[in-house]
Amino acid sequence: MIAAEHGSGVPLIAVHGFGVDHRILLPLEDWVADRPWRRIYLDLPWAEGATDQGVSTPREVADAVRDEVETIAAGGPFAIVGNSFGAMVARHVAHALRPQCRGPGDPRRRVRARP
Repeated sequence: MIAAEHGSGVPLIAVHGFGVDHRILLPLEDWVADRPWRRIYLDLPWAEGATDQGVSTPREVADAVRDEVETIAAGGPFAIVGNSFGAMVARHVAHALRPQCRGPGDPRRRVRARP
């Protein structure tokens, strides 16, 4: 699923929506390039050149992204953003992995405790 990766630091994972690929989110580079984020752009299954993972429902796509994020974060903190369908997937992942998810912001910020 990883289509592009830039920088180092806390993973900031970007998820695109329908009808596009990771390139729609590359303008984020202008905003975060000088910050300590490891920017990881994912391509969802329908993007040109993406590997077919055999997922066909929105839930399967969201769960596949969650699995990818778990691998990328390796138990550590991460942030995730998305646009359109990718934003819904990002919310699913943030909820599923909430103890690790910082959300977008300062990567030096401590992980918030949630009730």
